[in-house]
Amino acid sequence: MALSTLAWPASAQDNSAPLPPAADLLAKHLAAIGGRAAVDKFGSMTMTGALRGGGVPVGASFIRYADSQGRMVHELVVPDKPTEREGWNGHMAFRSTSGTDTPVTGTTAEGLRTRGEAFLGVHDVDVQKTAVTTERSDFMGCICYKVRLTLSFGATRFDYYDAKTGLLTGWIQPMPSLKDKPLERLVILRKYKAFGGVQVPTDIYDSEYDVDRRMLVADVKWNVPVPAAMKVTP
Repeated sequence: MALSTLAWPASAQDNSAPLPPAADLLAKHLAAIGGRAAVDKFGSMTMTGALRGGGVPVGASFIRYADSQGRMVHELVVPDKPTEREGWNGHMAFRSTSGTDTPVTGTTAEGLRTRGEAFLGVHDVDVQKTAVTTERSDFMGCICYKVRLTLSFGATRFDYYDAKTGLLTGWIQPMPSLKDKPLERLVILRKYKAFGGVQVPTDIYDSEYDVDRRMLVADVKWNVPVPAAMKVTP
């Protein structure tokens, strides 16, 4: 999948201004998606849509459940095939391809936990240890502020916030090297749309270990009861 099709129009950079504190950027993103009062109305969300790329069969769709406690389940739905799922239930990471959830560890577990830790891209004090603005730079053609985050469980990632809108436009997370080749996970967030008064990205590009996938969000429902998928089977 060509990254050029996902980039914003390039604009001139102005690196003369001082960098804003990371806390201000996190607060601006929160305001841009609807504000603290709007976000706090919702303890969970269920996102549905189409999934493309990464060897996914034609006609595949996804269901992603996430809540403010950092739990997350992502299900891949393919007609006439068993549903695949993976997630973080608050205690362990798991993955399933045959109806039985298997605990996973290491890099895979870290990646799944990272997806769940920031509900709606909002990093609260109890979720991240440190946040530092490092530079003003280009991210996929968009002028952004780059913030180095250290999450509560020790993982590091670099978030990019649009210098104009304040919205989180994506992030890069260093991954363990493979055959001495430095690797990273790239996520791009585009086309924010309001669902229930909260702005949610509806075009999500995710590239990890040379597997590129794109989620095209069709609907978001709020405060849906915890699904059976959160009850991890032994």
